[in-house]
Amino acid sequence: VVLPFFLLSFSLTSREKRFKASWKALAGFFGITAVYFVIRRLVLGAFIAKHGMGFSLSRLELISSVYYEHFRLFVFPFKLNALYTPAAVSFSAFKAAAAIAGVLLLLYLSLGKKTPGPVRAGAQWIFWGLLPVSNIVKIPSAPVAERFQYTIIFGFVLILAYLLAGLQKKKTLTGAAAVSVLVLALGARTFTRNFIWHDNISLFSSMIRSDPANPLAHYDLGNVYEGIGRLDDAIAQFKTDLALDPYNVNAMVDLGAAYAEKGNLQSAIREFKAALAPEAGNIMAVADLGLAYEKEGRLRHAMAQFQNVLELDPGNVQAINALNVIESRLAGRTQK
Repeated sequence: VVLPFFLLSFSLTSREKRFKASWKALAGFFGITAVYFVIRRLVLGAFIAKHGMGFSLSRLELISSVYYEHFRLFVFPFKLNALYTPAAVSFSAFKAAAAIAGVLLLLYLSLGKKTPGPVRAGAQWIFWGLLPVSNIVKIPSAPVAERFQYTIIFGFVLILAYLLAGLQKKKTLTGAAAVSVLVLALGARTFTRNFIWHDNISLFSSMIRSDPANPLAHYDLGNVYEGIGRLDDAIAQFKTDLALDPYNVNAMVDLGAAYAEKGNLQSAIREFKAALAPEAGNIMAVADLGLAYEKEGRLRHAMAQFQNVLELDPGNVQAINALNVIESRLAGRTQK
């Protein structure tokens, strides 16, 4: 999406004729992008995210923090995280100042008459590449993620390579040492990072080590543990998630399900009821509460819950089957 804008700006600002793109070629790139947006509109019903664009004070603070975080990751690729929470990119005056300075530097390098071609190209690549992930259009999954840099960082590498090439041309030990250290350090960082993406447990555990206050990481890790039967570990993660995010209804439901699977039906019922307090129409919570009542032998309470499910979702097969089973059990009691 940003490639046509990069090509246009680089063509207009480059001092070398060989980089002056033809207008027909540029029109072709913009045409392909337009087709993409038309398809996006037809499939998703919107050109951009439904959250839309926004320039409130809080959004501007978020944008400045996001820019700062991306600039930091360029030069200091540590404390990486698959999903950074809003709290992890909280606003500060220092971050805002650094973000503004970084953007101004990009503009200076992009437009400066004496800027070398590779540096100009790298700066413009970063400038355009950061716009879609800047949260001008808010990203619902996470404001920042390390994978957002997979293409943007090429611009930074291009600038760095040009500067290091200058050192190498002088055939000094400093230039060779600088290149060697960077290649070894960043190569090792990439190599070790691959192991973190080996499976969900290692990934979500890494997210928690990087940001212990990340509720989503605790919730996701809890689901993984629950899926493989490590119920005590799952319960601990769901509890931590709720301590950080008390209004996560899904965590309440999943915590209740873990308790029910362990046979702790009273705790399960408590969690299902807690989930229904803020969200009475949560079908999963209503159905799970019905199942817990059924396991306890409170059949009429269970029947009421499954009838509630059918009011919310008239074709719910689970609720229909459960009601048939409960009615049969009640009929058997009456006959006895």
